[in-house]
Amino acid sequence: MPIDLLLLLLALPLPLLCRFGWWKGPRLLLAQGMEDDSDMKIAPARPSARHADDSDRVANRMESELEKGNIVKARLLGISLAELFFAQAIAATRDAGVLQALQGDGRSLDQLDLLHAYATKIGLEASSPSPLVADTAFNVFMEEVRARDAALYNRICESEAFSLYLLCIRTAGRAGYTIGGVFARLCDREEDAALTAFGEAEYRRYLTAVEAMVDGTAFA
Repeated sequence: MPIDLLLLLLALPLPLLCRFGWWKGPRLLLAQGMEDDSDMKIAPARPSARHADDSDRVANRMESELEKGNIVKARLLGISLAELFFAQAIAATRDAGVLQALQGDGRSLDQLDLLHAYATKIGLEASSPSPLVADTAFNVFMEEVRARDAALYNRICESEAFSLYLLCIRTAGRAGYTIGGVFARLCDREEDAALTAFGEAEYRRYLTAVEAMVDGTAFA
């Protein structure tokens, strides 16, 4: 395996590599020629030229970001964003205004966590110097979430919330899809105008906080 590609894999947390199938454990070793009579895999003799070019481009981007120090900064940013995420989750359970808007509903508090996680991803993508930096920071953020609260990590990964919120971005609010409207729908209060307004405002507030943290990171 080329050293630059190895560095790319090392930049991603192991649980996320496992989850999305990028890490194959012992089977990865099989693809590199180690023997295992129970399940031998035969790799192509030579990678396609297109695959090789794509790998080279990714490796070159990684090398560039590493040289500039952006990967280390992105990983530290991911940890800081996790600190913000959990601090906000605790604060929400004590904020009278939030509790009033959510009517003290535990499911709605869970949806608020998902909304904040989504805002974290969008804020990183909008403000980071490159997609690689954004992905690195978000992967570390998710790894921190998994380490602190595995159940919450699973909810983020398995929920339909991200897909619905992404639709809002792609349609730019058309067809009645707004961040606040989707938030209210996920809370089973689709017709609640106050909750819709709360969800929209909370998304904007949290997105601004994330973007400020990214802007405050001295990326090269």
